[in-house]
Amino acid sequence: MPENPEYKRITKASVRYQDSPLYLRIGGDKELEIRKEGDDYYLVEPERVEDGNIKDCQGALPLLNGAHVVIGRQEISSECLDLPDSISRQHLLIKREFDMLYLFDLHSKNGSFLAG
Repeated sequence: MPENPEYKRITKASVRYQDSPLYLRIGGDKELEIRKEGDDYYLVEPERVEDGNIKDCQGALPLLNGAHVVIGRQEISSECLDLPDSISRQHLLIKREFDMLYLFDLHSKNGSFLAG
């Protein structure tokens, strides 16, 4: 992760995935990355990335084409990611369509932020 990335609050956003990872901050301080490995996309905690590659896909949440995932304490993502109490039950929705990612904050208490 780069030092001091500039984050902007998400209400709704669409981004075309580039070669570099996308950096998210949710719940005030939880850092996450969206990374591409081959043709697959993953939501992963930065500590699970080593030398630019995901070292443990057990802790990476796949972002499947045409599907969506809700990040939050109440969601299945909490089984894959270590989420703090500052995350809302339903915090952020990520939808993937090919190389486009759609991000929607679900009216979370502490917000969702995207670097860039």
